[in-house]
Amino acid sequence: LKQPLIGESLEDSWNIEFASEFHMTNDSHYFKRAAGSGRIPLYEGKMIWQFEHGYAEPRYWVDQEDAFEKLAKEVVIPEYSVPRLAIRAVSGSVNERTLISTIVPPAVFGNSLIAVGGLTAAEALVVQCFLGSFPCDWLLRLKVSQNINMFYLKQLAVPRLTSDNPRFQALAEGAARLVCTGPEYDDLARAVFGNAANHVTHGITDPKARQELRADIDASVAHVYGLDESELIHILSAFPLTDESVKSETLQAYRAKLPNPDDKAVAHMISTGETSQIEFKESFTWNRHKSSKDSSLKTLVACETAAFLNHQGGSLILGVADDGTVIGIEDDLKCVD
Repeated sequence: LKQPLIGESLEDSWNIEFASEFHMTNDSHYFKRAAGSGRIPLYEGKMIWQFEHGYAEPRYWVDQEDAFEKLAKEVVIPEYSVPRLAIRAVSGSVNERTLISTIVPPAVFGNSLIAVGGLTAAEALVVQCFLGSFPCDWLLRLKVSQNINMFYLKQLAVPRLTSDNPRFQALAEGAARLVCTGPEYDDLARAVFGNAANHVTHGITDPKARQELRADIDASVAHVYGLDESELIHILSAFPLTDESVKSETLQAYRAKLPNPDDKAVAHMISTGETSQIEFKESFTWNRHKSSKDSSLKTLVACETAAFLNHQGGSLILGVADDGTVIGIEDDLKCVD
């Protein structure tokens, strides 16, 4: 999986910061046994699963003044008032899954969670897609036996997708639909969906629908990593405790995202890139950057088609980004009147 290590500092890209916050023994004097005004929950590793934050109820709460004073002084990520990405620090290579992470609602973290900062809301959701995927999990379980520390995390190869990548927004929205299952995530949903968030119900809670979306995200991640089918099958085989139906659904979603193998002519045109007679367009009516329908895109497609007809002809291929990444026309089809 040839991608930059997540611990590398790169220009023109997001860069991650890791931190540990409250030690369960040394900082126990901060902990309160009940919720109350001006208190925020303390999250522990056992409270989260991939794309889920409510696996257990909080045992402790911390006064906000204490949280601010301690984190501002000792931690580089004192952002407890907003949802944040967190990684479970205790796991194992023989568990169902090794790398467990999610976006946690406003809270402080015990030392069984590693805080992740340095990211915008959308970037955190995209990173969660990778951390919650089979390929990234497979990379980590090759290295750890039980405890996950920052050194191991910094050795993970994670693609640095940015907002100009056509897969970025789709992954951010997919993760948001899995994570934003309550009003505590409203601001996060608005950061991803914009004005459309007012018309989007809170995230998906139906188990079957959630698994379908998880499989779709895993399939997209596998394609970003450039895995072929045999490589993905090998990675999936490293998770014997994961239900076979989950692995099968992931593989099917991966196959569905492949270019049609019978259309070799189109695949060849895509591989050669744009020319004076080949033009790529991401979509016909759906603006991926605004996450909304955009009728002006039809005009652009029509003008390009007319230009081809008025000269030597050419081919306009929908569902392909300028760099040749195949992203499909699923969003366009949803906009059909």
